[in-house]
Amino acid sequence: MAIVSDSVVWIGGSRGQVIRTTNGGVHWDTFYPRMEKTGILMLKKDFRDIFAKNEEEAVIMSAGDSAVILRTTNGGKNWTLVYSNNQEGIFLDALEIDARTGIGMVLGDPISMKNTIHGNYFVGLYTTDFGNSWRELPNGDWNTPHDSLEAFFAASGTSLVIIKAKINQNCPSEFKLLTVGFAGGGLHPRYSLVNFKSNPHRGKNHRSTIHKIVRPSQIVGDKTRNTSIISSTISSTMPFKGGAGWGCYGLATGCNGRVLAVGGNYLFPNVGDSSLGIANQNEDPIRWQTAQLCPNGYRSGICLLHKIPNQKLRFTNHSLHRKRHSIRLAICTGTNGTDISFDGGTSWKFLSERGYNSCGFSKNWLWMVGNKGSWIKIPIQNLIRHKI
Repeated sequence: MAIVSDSVVWIGGSRGQVIRTTNGGVHWDTFYPRMEKTGILMLKKDFRDIFAKNEEEAVIMSAGDSAVILRTTNGGKNWTLVYSNNQEGIFLDALEIDARTGIGMVLGDPISMKNTIHGNYFVGLYTTDFGNSWRELPNGDWNTPHDSLEAFFAASGTSLVIIKAKINQNCPSEFKLLTVGFAGGGLHPRYSLVNFKSNPHRGKNHRSTIHKIVRPSQIVGDKTRNTSIISSTISSTMPFKGGAGWGCYGLATGCNGRVLAVGGNYLFPNVGDSSLGIANQNEDPIRWQTAQLCPNGYRSGICLLHKIPNQKLRFTNHSLHRKRHSIRLAICTGTNGTDISFDGGTSWKFLSERGYNSCGFSKNWLWMVGNKGSWIKIPIQNLIRHKI
């Protein structure tokens, strides 16, 4: 799900379907992107993640079965194929693009890479033009699996978050800085905080992995410009059970380095004793802890509200006013229900038996989407009144 505003929301679905509203859910437009010239059957695609810049421009990503990334610039009427990969085992899990700079990344499960020493690496792609073109990130420590089960989950498309992104002013087709966080499953689920830097020359940080990429000819006189991408990674063990199907399914970041993680195992929806973790990624090392009161089961979607809306809520005294501004609202959702937190994810209360796959906030609304086209939006003020 990609939330642009209170009015504009895009949702990717199964069977090659994408839907969009431009009036806050009163009406939904349905699109079936078609690419007849490529030979790829879009009706079989499972569009697991989506980014939208506005009501006209959007980028969608399919998971497996010859993974594709498509882009529209006219509100879904036409779609352009901007990336495809039919390698056996390909499975893309998450797509994130920074709405300010256009720098973004796609993350996928490990597959065998040709002409490499280690063999299997997580798939990593990046864009600097709002998804119009994609290039591979160089392999290194950052995308080397730690065990045979380490992979990601595409249930909500939120196993990847962008923390910082800066464009290279001297070379707009390259980023200057890209910092991301991602997590998934494995024998010992972990969170990786990766810092990518693009430099024309070799850096001096000996703890970093330096990769040299020769781009298509950019001739200045008789010289070809080369680009180096330097990556540094900090990994931390998360408070999730390990094993097949267990791990982190969704991430959300807040102010002052706060990061929340939800998960569990979709095969055991009622097990919630270690379904949420909290950390501060500004700390070194990053230390994870479980919530004081965890959600009531497996959760795949999580969202954290950065700013409480001001309108439509009246207070009779200063204590209520102070209480309102102390609220740090967060929502998580999964198969067996939805939970709410008023303290930034430290403790959780059961909100509803209705469960969804993904959730997110617009300025004044909470949006949640689930299976078989189910969706709901709830006024944020109603959630705040529930607390006060």
